[in-house]
Amino acid sequence: MVRYTPQGRIDRTIAFPVTQPTSCCFGGPNLDTLYVTSAMQRIEPAKQPLAGGLFAVHPGVKGLPEPEYGG
Repeated sequence: MVRYTPQGRIDRTIAFPVTQPTSCCFGGPNLDTLYVTSAMQRIEPAKQPLAGGLFAVHPGVKGLPEPEYGG
């Protein structure tokens, strides 16, 4: 996964043991855990046994809380 600066430069990369990371969000009590899902479509399980998994990393930055739904 790659994080870009507002100027479009690469700021940070995080390597994962899969080729198809699909979605990410911050969570945990302090919003400092990045959760990343991955796909396993068209992947040989023997080559990527962690494909389809959920990963949790601490990237050194925090996310923002989602606003509550007002109904």
